[in-house]
Amino acid sequence: MATNLVVPILGEAINEATVIRWNKGIGEPVKRGEELVELETDKAVLSLECPANGQVLKILAEAGTLVRPGDVLAEVGRPGEVAGAPAAQADTVSAAVPAQVDSVTAAAPSQARQQRISPAAKQMAKALGIDPSAVIPSRPGARITTEDVERFAAEAAQTAPIQALPATLPTPAPVSAARGETEIPFHSQQLTNPQKLVAERMTYSARQIPQFSVSMDVEVGKLLTLKEELAREVLKVSLTTFLVKLTSQALETHPLLNARYNDGEVMVFEQINIAVAVASSGGLVAPVIHQANQRSLGDIDVELKALIQASRSGQLSLEQITGATFTLSNLGMFGVREFIPLVNPPQAAILGVGATRLVSLPLPNWGLRAATLMTLTVSADHRVVDGEAVARFLTTLRDLIENPKFVS
Repeated sequence: MATNLVVPILGEAINEATVIRWNKGIGEPVKRGEELVELETDKAVLSLECPANGQVLKILAEAGTLVRPGDVLAEVGRPGEVAGAPAAQADTVSAAVPAQVDSVTAAAPSQARQQRISPAAKQMAKALGIDPSAVIPSRPGARITTEDVERFAAEAAQTAPIQALPATLPTPAPVSAARGETEIPFHSQQLTNPQKLVAERMTYSARQIPQFSVSMDVEVGKLLTLKEELAREVLKVSLTTFLVKLTSQALETHPLLNARYNDGEVMVFEQINIAVAVASSGGLVAPVIHQANQRSLGDIDVELKALIQASRSGQLSLEQITGATFTLSNLGMFGVREFIPLVNPPQAAILGVGATRLVSLPLPNWGLRAATLMTLTVSADHRVVDGEAVARFLTTLRDLIENPKFVS
């Protein structure tokens, strides 16, 4: 029997892709595990491996076709063989991406209707207007949790608005003006898919996550001096690189901020994977530095620069945008003194970094001294941590920043 090449579930909040290129044509021999086709999502380009040995019997989605998880792309087998039902083959397809994305299961969509659902997840689905039978659990056979509903809501935000748009958008009616006022002309600007996803996730964050924020000023004079010394002698690294490294060290001491809320329990991650918010022409993206606490400063800097370049050129891979356990957003380069970021669901916390500024601080003898300060703000999920825990985390991070001699 021939084997179907099926689009697997592509990752968190990724619900469709475009076929870019086939590496083999109809009739050409192929081997199991060989990269057969390339797909492009809004944030990544990935390859799908051939599910069996044989020949390419049919190609059902030519280059340029928009596909979704569960769609059959091709049939592979011996001449004369016929493929079985697509759903039976969905779990045989693997994407040519690292095993880091192990929380995604390529289950057939129809399996979702057979799954149990927790009371909290059922309540959340009702609040969001989601049909629970459409939600797929993260593990086969497990009941649907609030985490699964959150993921489904984010994925739906990326696709549902697009499906609802007609081919030609009607011109909005002018905004009604009050008596005696002139109507203000305007034009509509369509959001990109990444921008729609960010809008939906941030709306969910603001409405559904009981979050709070804590700010602290830290002195960065010694850190900036170390940065300049390294630039002259060894390596030129960015301030964001230092902050990624030092934040990962602080998270080792305060693991509850490297966690997530999940249906009445707190999941504390064993890896520290820090997402760094990056502005691109298509919208905000957050590529991930995996296991940042185990990486050297130079290694983090090299990868961060590569991730920023890939973000702005739209060439991020699936591995580079998944698996984050904590987010860092630095607006200091724009002169922003401080800001309150929204928690990036389903993570428990996010760090906002403001600009450095020169100030005068009082001395014990009533004199003054010059100091360079930076304001750090942590927004956190109150279901996971409280104000004291966040304050202790910021204190640890402040100590690391103000005494950076142990950075490596």
